[in-house]
Order: sequence, then structure tokens, then C-alpha cells
Amino acid sequence: MLSVRFPYYVLLLGLAGMLHSTCLQGQGVRYVKEGDSLVAKPIYNHFRNEILMVSENDNYTMQIRDGYYTNGLMFRFSYVGNLKGNNTLRFDKKVQSFELGQQIFNPVRFDSIRLAGQDRPFAGYLYGRFEQKLFPTGTNSAIIWNASAGFTGKNSFAKQVQRWYHGVIGIYDVQGWHTQIASEFTLNLGATYARSFFAKPQEDRRYDIAGVVQANLGNAFTDAGAGILLRAGLMENYGNSAHWGSRISGEATTAPKHHKEFYFFIHPSVVWQGYNAMLQGGMLTNGKSPRTVPIEPFYFVTQIGFKLAQNRGTLGMHYVNRTRQAAGQIRNENYLSIQIAYRTGNYKK
Repeated sequence: MLSVRFPYYVLLLGLAGMLHSTCLQGQGVRYVKEGDSLVAKPIYNHFRNEILMVSENDNYTMQIRDGYYTNGLMFRFSYVGNLKGNNTLRFDKKVQSFELGQQIFNPVRFDSIRLAGQDRPFAGYLYGRFEQKLFPTGTNSAIIWNASAGFTGKNSFAKQVQRWYHGVIGIYDVQGWHTQIASEFTLNLGATYARSFFAKPQEDRRYDIAGVVQANLGNAFTDAGAGILLRAGLMENYGNSAHWGSRISGEATTAPKHHKEFYFFIHPSVVWQGYNAMLQGGMLTNGKSPRTVPIEPFYFVTQIGFKLAQNRGTLGMHYVNRTRQAAGQIRNENYLSIQIAYRTGNYKK
């Protein structure tokens, strides 16, 4: 969707440098000028809230083409939930979040105005989501569930957003949106469970291997998947890690042990899909979409990237390769996901 490439990588490098220099002077301390002297001050990692922005685009990968999942933009606000009086199952932490997002999908050619030339439909998905993450005591594991409500088709405003943005940056207009899938109100439930294969505390290791299973049920997406997450570098326990969006806390006892995380990861997985409204049209508006295509029952996803979390900020980036989701899809798809988070809120000493 986006043809201007170079400045985004310069920006990412600059952000990474700023995060790294925030606490460059020492482990767990920062130096503040008081009079004519530099005084060491402890770095507190327990902030109560986090604001996250995620931008995903196929052209972030430098490929000279558009198509398939071509753009995604998500905003999330997370906060620490209260466990007092409701912790009979023994959780160390509960993180809750609200998210607003939009995803845009095109056929292999952005100028496909003929239905027969579309290997998948023009489609958009606009949604709001509530999510809760629970971290069991004494284990490197995470339990996540979410509920989403949204719209597909015209009510997702994908056509307007894509055409407006292309007009702003002065590139080609995308044809074929008059053939997008029919509008439908969607409800979805999702769940993820991740658990490390190692019992030793994560703060004492520079590696991790975990099994991850996930499932979605609803009239937007119905699917289930399983994969292996491999990470290497400086990491926190699951209940305090940027990977699971849990570097926030309500008190010092549940705060991250280190002031920084920096690690690389690879996450291959296989997904079974039972329904995909972006390909098959709405479940309740069946037959009303001008163009729909059958789905592949299984596809593979590989994510490769890094995360850098330090003090208030997090910067993450990962490359995604996804095999064909539609039976007639011409090629696999690739895109890059960029995550930037900022933590706020008072801490308790």
C-alpha cells in the first residue's frame, strides 16, 4: 500500500537508539544533574498503563508490489487489573486492554476491476476488542482471551482509508473496491495459551522455547493453530515481558526485574481455518458478496523479529510470511509488523 520506504527504517533505527540510550549509564540507574554533579537515581520499571500502536504493511518489506493483507493499523490501551479478593486460581498478574483496529485486504493486483481476475476479494475489517491476560503463579505461562465486535465490507471504511492515504502520498488509485465483500456485523471470541518448556525462571536464562496454541470462533474468523516460539537474548518472566504486553504492574513486587529486554525470536506455526470472512464473505450475508473464494483448510505462518523494551518504551518489529489462505491465491504473502509502546502511570515504591 505504501511506496515510500527508506525513511521508515531510519526512524526505527533512531527509536532503537533513543530507547537504548535512556539507561545507557548503568544497569538499573539513570544519572540526573543536580547542581554541578551527576547523581545516580534508581530506574523504576513498574508503570501501571501502556499505550501501543501497531502498523503493518506489505511494502515495509521493500517488495515492489501490493496485495493480500496490505495494511493494518491498531491502537491499544492496557492497564493492570485488580486480583485482590479474586485470586483463588493463583495468578501473579492480570493485564486488561482495549483495542481499536482496521485491516485492509486486496487481490494480487490492485487494479483488478474484473471479478475473474481477483484471486481474493477486496475486503476490510474494522473492530473493537477487549482482552485479558492472566499469568499463573510459579510458571512461565500466559492465558489470554479476547472478545471482538466489528464490521466487514463497506462499514469497515477500508476503501475510504486506502484511497485517501494513496491520494495524500500521491500514488496510484486502487481500483475494484466496488466489488468488495458485503457489509456484516461481526462477533468473535479468541483464546491463546503459551507455556515455556523450562521451569527455571526466565530472568536467569538467555533463551526460551515455548509451545503456543490459539483459537478464534465467530463470523469474522474461525480457526485454530499451534506453533513453537523460540527466543534468545535478555528476557523477563512471562508476567513481565514485552512479548506478552505485560511490562506494567501495580506494585514493585510484580514489576520487571531488569530495566531492559532485548531479544530475537522466531515463531513458526500451522493454522487450520474453518471460516474466513475476508475470503468467503459474511457468514450471515452469504451469497450477497460480488466475489468470494474458497479457503485452504491449512496454512503456515512464520514470524521472525526482535523486541527492545527499556524503561517506559518498547520497540518491536517482525517479518511475517504466510502461505496461501485462499484456494486460488497466486502466491504467499509477506508483510512487516512494527510495534511502538509507551508506558505511563505512577509507581508504588
